[in-house]
Amino acid sequence: MTSAVPRKKPIKNLRRWLINMSIQRKITLIIVAVTLIAVALTTASFMVYDNIVAKRQLAVRMTTLADMIGDNCLAALTFMDPDDAERTLKSLDADANIEEAAVWDAQNNLFALYQRNKGARVPILGLDGHYFTKTHLTVTRTLQFSGGIVGRIMIRSNLQHLVSRQRQYSAIAFLLAMLSLGIATLLAAKYQRIISNPIVSLAEVARGVTESRDYSVRAHRLGNDEVGLLIESFNNMLSEIQRRDSDLLRAQVALQERAVELQLELTERQRAEQEAARMQAFLQNVIDSMPSVLVSVDTQYRVTQWNLRAEQVTGVSREAALGQNVSNVFPICDESCNSIESAIATRQPQKRERVPMPLGDDGRVVDVTIYPLVTTSVQGVVLRVDDITDRVRMEELMTQTEKMMSVGGLAAGMAHEINNPLGIILQSAQNIKRRTSGDVAKNHEVARRVNISLDVLAQYMEERGIFEFLKDIDDAGKRAAAIVSNMLNFSRRTESERSSAKIEDLLDTSVQLAANDYDLKKKYDFRTIEIVRDYGDGVPPVPCIVTKLEQVFLNLLKNAAHALAEFHAGDRPRITLRTRLQKNNVRIEIEDNGPGIPEDVRRRVFEPFFTTKEVGTGTGLGLSVSFFIVADNHGGTIEVESEPAQGARFIITLPLNQA
Repeated sequence: MTSAVPRKKPIKNLRRWLINMSIQRKITLIIVAVTLIAVALTTASFMVYDNIVAKRQLAVRMTTLADMIGDNCLAALTFMDPDDAERTLKSLDADANIEEAAVWDAQNNLFALYQRNKGARVPILGLDGHYFTKTHLTVTRTLQFSGGIVGRIMIRSNLQHLVSRQRQYSAIAFLLAMLSLGIATLLAAKYQRIISNPIVSLAEVARGVTESRDYSVRAHRLGNDEVGLLIESFNNMLSEIQRRDSDLLRAQVALQERAVELQLELTERQRAEQEAARMQAFLQNVIDSMPSVLVSVDTQYRVTQWNLRAEQVTGVSREAALGQNVSNVFPICDESCNSIESAIATRQPQKRERVPMPLGDDGRVVDVTIYPLVTTSVQGVVLRVDDITDRVRMEELMTQTEKMMSVGGLAAGMAHEINNPLGIILQSAQNIKRRTSGDVAKNHEVARRVNISLDVLAQYMEERGIFEFLKDIDDAGKRAAAIVSNMLNFSRRTESERSSAKIEDLLDTSVQLAANDYDLKKKYDFRTIEIVRDYGDGVPPVPCIVTKLEQVFLNLLKNAAHALAEFHAGDRPRITLRTRLQKNNVRIEIEDNGPGIPEDVRRRVFEPFFTTKEVGTGTGLGLSVSFFIVADNHGGTIEVESEPAQGARFIITLPLNQA
């Protein structure tokens, strides 16, 4: 591309120069060019023909010479005398153009060699015949004697005499071309006026008419050829122009009067159009200012109106959406076609509430209202889509909070009522162990007094499983104590001091605490789980209650570990910890590759006392307390996303500016 650009400019300049040249010079140039081309073609044809004939003659001469030299070498080949053959080849010195010659015997072995330039490469035997290269002619002949082949001969000659001949012919052709060019130039300069003078005269008349606007002037016709016809047509054109000019002068006055009227009409129309454009812009501004998505479609479901909110929600510009099928540009309209048809048929608004709308990574919930157009001239509907996701989430949060508050009062009362008998049970179980233990001297004293052996008693209690019963009582009591503690935490708002902490540090601390949790009976060991940390860059510290957030993280990690002990997708169980900054919030994700959570369980996962674990392994308060800590103590949100066999992801959102 870079080499083609400079060539175009000289060609363009040459064309401009030829176009602007006078007609006299053009005619002269054409005659000279045609003469020069004819001479050049004739000379070139002659030189090509002479070159072909010269090569043909040279080939015949060299072939005859090869046959003669070969006949002279027959005796040497017959008597195997290479010296005699080389002396015969030496006679080729008389021809200065022959550079080398060689004779081969019947077995194609080199027999004799002649080279004008000593030390040159030994030639290679070729096929019979002659062939030309750019600089040489090579002739190869077969030598026969008494009907049999006795050898072969090769002669190679340069083409210097042909080159010299071509140069002489080129010089002669150049002189002839120059002579022809001079004669053609003289004749063209003299006789081109026969053609150019009438055209030049016509051009001068046309220039005068253009400058003076005088259409009464006429050009003088000199002959009946094409130029004469052109002059006659030009004069007729001037007559027609003169007539039309008079008509135009009369029409100009009428047009000026009409122009005044049209100007008044145009001014009035422009004023009306400006008012209509202003009103349209105002209405469009009103439509674009509405927080709802407004989309109007015709009876063929083609988009005719697309407001700014629709652009923001779908990411499709107004220009791209207009004229498209609404189901192709708006994700929920495909399911609303029946409602659109009903609105058009009944001319009654149709409404669909709480419609899920897939948008990006998070789904949204919207209300769709379809209003039919009431005018008879326009058929179609207007769709109003209101995003109620925040309202739905707030309602769910309020419902969950009310559940927490109602359960909180019950939990506080139950905790205090259970604490007293629970203490007696645990203390009594400990006293039974201590008063049957052989390590206490008082026990031995009482046993001797009642004539009982403590060892026999211990063996009896061991055989009957009494010690195991006492251990179960102790474990159940401690588990009940933990339930009471969680109920108390659930029932009262924490008064712990807030501080700014990095979420990544709290997650790492929770992982370290969870690493000490294992259960050999259930083949569950947190240390076998792969922990993947996907911490975002630039996540600032969050104002929080450190111990409470650690409790939430630890609870989620333990739940994930218990789930992974039952099932996990992939080579090994894995928990992914992820943090991201989202505007004024910090998003925390704890994700596992476990069995996932069914939809009916996911909806109730944060309800108090709801658990899917076996009796004795879960209280149903862990996630409820976590929800209470995140929502009530920190003003955040916690939700779960999951599908069966696809793992679960708990998402916590904490505001950076907490009241």
